[in-house]
Amino acid sequence: MLRHYQGALVVVSHDETFLEKLNLTHRLMVNEQGWQLIAWHKRHLSTS
Repeated sequence: MLRHYQGALVVVSHDETFLEKLNLTHRLMVNEQGWQLIAWHKRHLSTS
């Protein structure tokens, strides 16, 4: 159901399998430079 939603969706989760199944396009990350909106890629997911 959420995978086909066409609007904006804010998701907060550490469940990488769940996040991958949502077919996300971007993620918001914070680091020393501040907040960054970056494209979602599978490589962002840890393999552990």
